[in-house]
Order: sequence, then structure tokens, then C-alpha cells
Amino acid sequence: MNVLTAEQAIPSDAKTRKPGWRVAGFPSARRWVPLAVLLIAITVATVFVSSRAAALYAYDVQIAHQAAPQGTAPQRSVQMPSPPLMTQLIRSSGQVMVLLLSWLFWSCALLLSALLLPGDGLRAGNCVAIVVRSWLPYALRAVLQWAYMLLTHDPIFNPGLSGLALDSTPPAPGALEYTTPTRAQPVWSSVLSQIDIYLFLQVGLFVQGVVAATGWRRRRVMSVAAAIVLFWLLLAAVPGYFDGFFNRIRFW
Repeated sequence: MNVLTAEQAIPSDAKTRKPGWRVAGFPSARRWVPLAVLLIAITVATVFVSSRAAALYAYDVQIAHQAAPQGTAPQRSVQMPSPPLMTQLIRSSGQVMVLLLSWLFWSCALLLSALLLPGDGLRAGNCVAIVVRSWLPYALRAVLQWAYMLLTHDPIFNPGLSGLALDSTPPAPGALEYTTPTRAQPVWSSVLSQIDIYLFLQVGLFVQGVVAATGWRRRRVMSVAAAIVLFWLLLAAVPGYFDGFFNRIRFW
């Protein structure tokens, strides 16, 4: 009977890699790249569905406003207005760019944490795979938003918890409101728009992926995730600051 030595029993690829870089069931590049393409496609589809819902909402408001004085019930026309294709393509490109930059930010933050903290390191490809895999809850959120917008013909006016700081819902038809939000309201609204149940699900998958890839303690990974989320929310406040700086007055 042949007896293998300890060196012969170790696979050849394991001799050239650090512990924790590859774990059974952890997504390889062949698995997370199609997932990334799917998430990008869902992002583009969300823009088209949101644009369609916004057009239907504006159409419903216009009909209700015209029918209100006569006291007749608003009736929907057969032909519905469709948003310009070029506008949807520009918005889609912008949302895809935001998505890619978000992945880049989380991946670079994770890679920097792996370089600074002691223990097993991470490759850039592993960081991207962890971040892309953790983005799955947002795909579920997008599908639920599709159903809501298509059924109610209402866009998402207050994503996340942004409505607590600044309510962006338009007033009722025929009502004219003149509001002057403070400079802090758009900032807080931009930050709170990133906070919802899906953010916690995303962080949970992120922590699970980092623990599986590195073998770090869960407490350490949770601290890293909390720091990344904090910086992420600070970056989210930048658009709200400029929105409040250039557009402090909303006239509906």
C-alpha cells in the first residue's frame, strides 16, 4: 500500500496561495462576473421602469387636475406618454456609473483594510467578488420596486428613510405649495436614502464573504464593515450638500 507524504498530500495549487484565499463555495471570477452583469442589467431596467412610472404619474395628475373642476372621474387614455429614449439612456449610464463606483469604493476599502490588518490577505479579485455578491439584496429591492411602480404608477419619491428629513412627494393636484428646505435637509435626506433593510442585508453578506475568504474573526470584520459604511454615508452626503446649496427652494 502506497503511503503519501505530507507534502504530496497537499494540492499543488495550495502551495502557492495564502490560507483563506479560496474557500469551498466561494464565488470565483467565472461566477461573479455574470452576477455583476445581471446586477447592471437590473439597474438599467430599474431606470426604465422608474421613467415609465414617472410618466404615468404625471399623466394621471394632469387628468385629475383637468377633471376636478367638472367633478367628473378621470379616465385614462389608450395611448400613454413615453419618456424620451435618450433621457433614459443617459440616466441608465449615470446609474451604471454610480454602481461601478460603489463597487470600486467597497473593494478598495476592503483591500486597504486587508493590507493594514494582520492576518491572511486578500487579492483584488476576491474583494470585488465579495462586494458584488453582497449586492444581491439590492436586486431583490429593485424587483419589489418594479412591482410597486407598475401597479401604483407612482415613482419612488422617498427612497430609504429620506422622507424623515425631507418629503419629496409632490402635493395633491391643484395644490400649490412653496417650501424652503433648510440647507441641512437635503444632506440628511441624501444620507438617509441609503439606509434601509437591504443595506443591513448587504452588510451581512459582506461580512459573511470576508470571514469565509480570510478566516478573520467576525467581530473584526464587523468593525471593518461599520467603518466602510460610515465613510460610504459621508460620501452620500456630498450630493445632498450641493443640492441644498444650488437648489434651496422647491416650487411645486
